[in-house]
Amino acid sequence: MARKALSLYKYLLGGLLVLLGFSSCSKDGNTMVLYGTPYGTLDVKAKVLDPDGKPLSGATLQMRFETAGVHYYNGQPHESEGYVFGERPVTDSKGEINILYERQVVSPNKDRSYFVYHSADNPQFEGKFADDSVKMVLTKIEDDSGWYWGKIRMEGTLKLKEKPTDE
Repeated sequence: MARKALSLYKYLLGGLLVLLGFSSCSKDGNTMVLYGTPYGTLDVKAKVLDPDGKPLSGATLQMRFETAGVHYYNGQPHESEGYVFGERPVTDSKGEINILYERQVVSPNKDRSYFVYHSADNPQFEGKFADDSVKMVLTKIEDDSGWYWGKIRMEGTLKLKEKPTDE
């Protein structure tokens, strides 16, 4: 009998701890922010131009955030080249990308954030343009508060170059 009472007591305490955990969470819109997860808003504005300076419609870009050098995982060092954020946005008819990412848990670094063009991601241009990148200009446009680290505008204009012909 004592074993059953102890077992019931453990289940009740476990359930109570779960409820206490959820009471420390907040609901903001449709997203549950658990245990103080830092988040923010990214306002992405990019423009892609061809070598003549004309807007390039239908170009796919990557948003790449580089990380600093060597990181340790399970006590072992490994090189990190960074990561690609989100989907790969495509320019509109004006050669522009305008996307608002709300409730993001990434915080880009102003010195190591890039818009990247890869010819492999853009077969419609038949290898006409060389791979290239441009550093993003990051501007804080809304202050932070608590776990919310604010709104950051990420801007950049990428003027592509003709891909050199192999002779």
